[in-house]
This record gives sequence, structure tokens and C-alpha cells, in this order.
Amino acid sequence: MAGEVRPPDAAGSGPGRRPEGGPGLTAAPPGARQTDRMAARELRFLKRPALTLRMAAGGLAEGLLHAARSLLQHPVMLFALLPALGVFLVLKHLGRADGVEAWLRFGSWWVGLGVLSSIGLGTGMHSGLLFLWPHVFQVVAAAERCGHIAFDVHRDVWWASNAIHCEPQEGRPAPIFSDFFLKTYLACFLWGCGTALGEIPPYFMSYHAQLAGKQNRELDAMLGHKGRGLVAQVMHDMLNWMLAVVRNHGFVAVVLLSAWPNAAFDLCGMACGMFLMPFGTFLGGLVIGKGVMKTGWQNAVFISIFRKKSRESLMHLMASTFPFRVAAVSQELSVGEVLAEKMQAQVTKFQDRVAQLASAANDPAPGSPFFESLARAASSPGELSTFVRAHLPSPWNLFLLCMIGFFFVSMLEQIAQQYYTKTRLKKE
Repeated sequence: MAGEVRPPDAAGSGPGRRPEGGPGLTAAPPGARQTDRMAARELRFLKRPALTLRMAAGGLAEGLLHAARSLLQHPVMLFALLPALGVFLVLKHLGRADGVEAWLRFGSWWVGLGVLSSIGLGTGMHSGLLFLWPHVFQVVAAAERCGHIAFDVHRDVWWASNAIHCEPQEGRPAPIFSDFFLKTYLACFLWGCGTALGEIPPYFMSYHAQLAGKQNRELDAMLGHKGRGLVAQVMHDMLNWMLAVVRNHGFVAVVLLSAWPNAAFDLCGMACGMFLMPFGTFLGGLVIGKGVMKTGWQNAVFISIFRKKSRESLMHLMASTFPFRVAAVSQELSVGEVLAEKMQAQVTKFQDRVAQLASAANDPAPGSPFFESLARAASSPGELSTFVRAHLPSPWNLFLLCMIGFFFVSMLEQIAQQYYTKTRLKKE
């Protein structure tokens, strides 16, 4: 096809030739490579659990050792992180590190969720839908219930329960859109920076493969295989277009391609590595595109949806969209009206809980009520039964648990498959 982008060949071979392998490797016959890929795809916990777990453990250990060596040798570690760690330990010894720890928990929580959202070449966890936008909704709902937005949101992390507190304060103006945006944007920005960090592995893999003169099999397969049907042809043309944009526009292309929910951005990262784009240019474009622009407009959209006026319009639309009645649901209300009532009941329940909580300064230490009730549960069967009923996970928490479990299983299987292929190539 005219205008197709072919990856540059650092080893000097033509587009029709296959490289002879990197240093210390002998190129395997095409049939053997195809057999290896087929065998790697069989590494799944449901099919070969023992071998999959062993390969995943080997890949994790190798990756952690490589990351630790790189981190310890990096100038940022020597001249920034180690001095910062020293200052933190001094503050901890003096008993003045509570504020620093709160910010570290908040930052690591949202950055970590962002990394989990984008890492894994398509197997990332949808942490935005599962955590970030529910956080934005909680902030909006709490502010509407309390009449102001002067409350702390940094405790909405990890195990913290009832993390958003506020008490009604007379004389404060009602929050407006910009108040909601500024209150929630830091979490959105940190999460967006985490998604930028999650795009680094495909870039580095492609970058180092290009330096070593190795073939990028994933991109080559997609560029060379047009597939059948309209959808396959469109995807093939879009990939070539995206590679041409990255090659011709560099930093601007990274910013614009990452500023919207681009499911194929892994390929953009691989293309940036293939064209040997400097790491600072790549990461800077991602931070601007994902951390500033994309999360900014997404935050504005979700705040508009979550505010009371638009929320009521959404419930009205739901009630009018599903006007039919089902006997098993309700005799008086339609399905849409029942759904709208359930939604409003959940919103009211959350807002009432926020309003009834004491201020953060008077709260018990995180987790202490749980351990106190656990100690009581051990005293008698009746207390144990009460404890179990009180701590049964909600359907939403069960859904979250299943999603997180599926994500980690997929990641381990992918690591196992990559490590298996790598060890087979080393033996040849």
C-alpha cells in the first residue's frame, strides 16, 4: 500500500530480509519461531499452572533485578531520591513526618493506579472507572451535601474507610464548577502521570531492540498483515497513519495522540522507540498529553455529569428511556423509575454518611475499629457471626476484586509467556 511506514533497519538489512539475531543469538528457523509462539500462548494458569507460575516468577525476578540495578545507578536516585529519603527519615525521627506521609500515600496511590491502568500491552486494569471517577463523584456529592468544599480528600486512599469528612459551615459560598475541578484535579493529574509511566515499557523494548538491530516482530506483523474485511483494513491503515505522524511530528504527535482515550497508544510508544525518540521527549509529551490535557477534559466532563442538576436530568432520562413495567420489579413503577430511585438512594446514603461523620481530627486511628470488632468476634460464635455479616463485601467490592484478580492473572500470564520465549531463544 502506498504510504506505508516501514521500520528503519539499524542492522542494514532490507525490508524483505530477517535479521540474523542480536549479539550472542542465532536466528531460529521461521517454523521454530512459530512453534515457540504457539507454545508460549499455551502458558495459562488454567492449562499449565505449574509451568506458568514458574515462568512468571522467573520473569518477575529478572525484571526486578534489572530495575533495581538501573535505579541504583541512575543520577536521579543518587542526587535526588536518596537525599529526599534522608530528609524524610530525619523528619520521621523528629515526629514531624505525618503530613509528608499523607502526601506520599496520596501520590503513590493515584500514580500507582495510573500505572496499573496503562501497563501490560492491553491487559491494564481500568482503574479510572473503578477508582478515579468514583472519587470525583464522592467529592462532588460530599460538597453538595455539606454546602462547601473545605474538606480534606487526601485520605481517600487504600484501606481508608469514610475518608471524606465535612461538617456544615455557615457563611461559606456554595461551590461552583471551578471549585469542584480544582479539588479533584490533583488526583486526576497524578493518575494521568501514572498512565504516562505505564507506557514506558513498550517504548524501551522497541528502543533497545532497534539499537541492537533486532526485528520488532509485533510491529512488523501488524504492518505486514492487512487482514481481511473492512475493520482489519481500517486498523492497518490507522497504524500506518499513526507511525507516519510519529515519525514526522515527534513530540507534538505524542502529545496529541495521548490526549484522548487511545486504545492503540501502546503501538505509538513502540513506534517512538523504533524511531529512537529521546526518552525525555517521549515522557514529556506523555505527561502533557495524558497528565494535563486528557485528565483535564475528562475531569470536567465527569464533574458535569455528577453535579446535582445534570444527575437529576440523567435519572429523568433513565426513567423515560425504560418506561415498561415488570411484575418482578415493581407494580407501581417502571424499570427506569426503579433504577433512578436506586441511584438516588445510594447518593443520599453516601451524603448522609458524610454529614454524620466527625471531623478528621477526632477520628480513631485507621483500622482500629476493625481490629476491635475482630477481637470481639473471637470471644463467641454469636459475635463471630455478627462480624462476618458486617464485613461481607458488597456487590461492587466483589466486582472490584474480580477485576483486580483478572488483571493480575493476565499480567502474570503475559510475563510468563515473554520469559518463556526469551529463555527458548537464548538456548538456540
